[in-house]
Amino acid sequence: MKSKNYVDVIVRHKFTVIAMIILCGLFALIYSYAKPQAFSSNISMSFHRVNRETTVDYQYDNYYSGKAVEILSNTVLGWLETPNVIQEIYDEAGVKPDDIYKDTRKFKPKQVSAHQVEVKVASNDRGDLENLSAAVVSVMDKKAKELEITSNGKNSFDVISEKPIIVEVKYNPLMLTLIGLVAGLFLGIGLAFLWEYFRGNDE
Repeated sequence: MKSKNYVDVIVRHKFTVIAMIILCGLFALIYSYAKPQAFSSNISMSFHRVNRETTVDYQYDNYYSGKAVEILSNTVLGWLETPNVIQEIYDEAGVKPDDIYKDTRKFKPKQVSAHQVEVKVASNDRGDLENLSAAVVSVMDKKAKELEITSNGKNSFDVISEKPIIVEVKYNPLMLTLIGLVAGLFLGIGLAFLWEYFRGNDE
């Protein structure tokens, strides 16, 4: 089909295209104001090696301690992607998950440095999010301390966290409307060509 024919198809069904643009734009605009509240929390945790056993023969203790903390940080990332650990966080927070496998995807951990991990958590309830944020730190601290115990019965790792930053997730109505208009344009053009295709088959 030549480019001129493509234009002819769109012109013949211009009202369909315009209608889809308007409908999708209106839907996006209404959604931007009617959508339920959503909140996001940013949790920052730093992991440190503590209660190290000193020995005169161990010359590279600082190096290996740093590597141990880096491995712990990687382990924490794995924990926060596991439904069993997420269920433990929900239990600690006293929040009932809707679907633990879907709710696991609400936790997005990221390793910022060898010693630091940031976790983003999403929820529609600010109170639940505050409890979940605190539970993330509490559970990670507990699991890190249980991971390795010295000969003196002391934990080898400690977790230092800052107060979680909780913000409301907001969408720009203008931006959503523009996205809706563009989506409506492509949808309208798609319907126009689909209409032409079935009409050609009927003939």
